[in-house]
Amino acid sequence: MRSVGLKTAAYHVDVPSFGDWGFHLAACSTPRVAVPGDAPAMRFVDPRVLLAVQTFPSDRAQLTMPPSTLLHPAILDAIKGSYRGY
Repeated sequence: MRSVGLKTAAYHVDVPSFGDWGFHLAACSTPRVAVPGDAPAMRFVDPRVLLAVQTFPSDRAQLTMPPSTLLHPAILDAIKGSYRGY
């Protein structure tokens, strides 16, 4: 994404039965993970939740790898063994 000039904001959520999933929101200018002012009322998402999804644990190393695709899921090789010791 950076190679085409986009700026990113990283966030993650815990998906039941799948674990911790990470995402990048991309835009031409620095994106904000935020609820737009004109959004309808929501039951589960608020500014505190959006701040939490952008906070990563200190024991989670930042990975640098090629993008994962369906044919080449780089993330699988990168996290192999990461659940040992839990």
